Amino acid sequence: MRVNPNIHTIAPELVLEILRDECLSTLVSIAQVSSRLYTILKNNRSIWMNSPDIHDLPIPVGETLSTIPNSLFLRLAMRAVDIRSRLEAPIATPIRYSKISEPGKHLTAFLPSGDWVIASHCERLWIRNIRRGDLGLDSEPIFVARGKIQDIKFESVGFGKAILVFTINDWPSRENSPSETFILNLSFPSEESPEADPHITRVQNYTLPNSFSVVALHGPLLVILDTTLDTTETMSLNRFGIIDYQQGFGTEFSVDLPSFADGIGVEGLVPTITRLQLHTELKKLVIHVVLQNSPGLVRNRRAILLADIPRITPLVRSNLLMKSRELLWSQEKLKLTHSYLIPGHLVPSLLDGSNESTLSQYVPIDEFVVDRYGEMASPFDTENMVSVRFDPTRTEDPFRSFPFILKGDPDDAFYAHFTREHSAHFGSAGKTENLLDISCFNASCTRRSRFRIALPHELTGGQMYFMRRVDPSEGRIVLFIFEDEKPRVGSLYLVQY
Repeated sequence: MRVNPNIHTIAPELVLEILRDECLSTLVSIAQVSSRLYTILKNNRSIWMNSPDIHDLPIPVGETLSTIPNSLFLRLAMRAVDIRSRLEAPIATPIRYSKISEPGKHLTAFLPSGDWVIASHCERLWIRNIRRGDLGLDSEPIFVARGKIQDIKFESVGFGKAILVFTINDWPSRENSPSETFILNLSFPSEESPEADPHITRVQNYTLPNSFSVVALHGPLLVILDTTLDTTETMSLNRFGIIDYQQGFGTEFSVDLPSFADGIGVEGLVPTITRLQLHTELKKLVIHVVLQNSPGLVRNRRAILLADIPRITPLVRSNLLMKSRELLWSQEKLKLTHSYLIPGHLVPSLLDGSNESTLSQYVPIDEFVVDRYGEMASPFDTENMVSVRFDPTRTEDPFRSFPFILKGDPDDAFYAHFTREHSAHFGSAGKTENLLDISCFNASCTRRSRFRIALPHELTGGQMYFMRRVDPSEGRIVLFIFEDEKPRVGSLYLVQY
């Protein structure tokens, strides 16, 4: 008798090969077919890591993809699929919402991941569990600084550990004033201890050069950027540095920024650094540049520059400086490895098709919104988001721009556009409607989604609000809702879908 093989009887190795590169929703569905397939998927790490949307997993705070247990992947994937299905309903309705600031307090709220929110007001810092309901901002803060806390950055390092970095400045309104950066080592409780709070295991602090702020971190490295404007108050001085905070060394870098005159056809465009990031997958320093030639000119162009992440030269400390918290500085010139002028118009000759097989060959670097009517259009007349990607194996044309276009959108639809890093792409005007469309990339940057969300009238009360942050992996948004007839006074709310 001939037996036809099926997915229940074939060898596990063949099952894994069949399921390689499948998305999370497919893997979750397969795991629910039989106990055998459930066991195969639950205990195999590589099948999850090869999923194109692996970064969509709602990873617990303090953990990374490389440190979470194998047995946790399936549970996180099921939660990710559940959140996505609720957001992609015809109208997504919230499960709950909670206030995370009081009126009149210009509080900053930052969601690292999991169930924790970091909140700061002036010199005080809290880390609270959002599932407890009351965030307890009147309770004892976890840290009190000597000045206003700002520029919060966060990175999970695994096994419940994380790094929190922020800057304080005793004179927040004074230009060219020195600031201080604090590095907090945090330990978060496990899910088995829901009532426990995180605690600080170590504090380091360094004085930064005048007008520098921390803009990125990874491992022991902090990237700092000079935000000072030149004498015309239109362009920055393009100074940046990298600090090894564990060793107490820093290097200030200079770099020759290209003007791309040949690619643009316009002379005299001045490149200005707008953003820096440490790309861990590519092991590159990514420099985001805007090219402009006069104040207020709308027709700016943007470019992306890549350089190898430099090694910070260790300097010899004298015995007198061994306990000093002052950084020891060196100076170097940064050598660029790649440069890319981002297309200025949405035309087929400049943008490539975004089929899934081609997308998977490239690593995402940046996302932005391109308007339909050219560079002079308003940022509200937009419907196309573009992902800039890089293939390190290609020697020619390693950069490509992929459009993510929502078909069938009404021309007059209002969208709040968000990148996969959850921040708003444009400072959109305040809204009063209780139904809003959100356009954003998923965390893995494999697709762009539109969510039509409903905001409870009892939450907004018909008042104007801003959308501060959208996190599709966790199904959460952060709103700033204005108080009635009180300009610039309001409260922050966390809404869970």
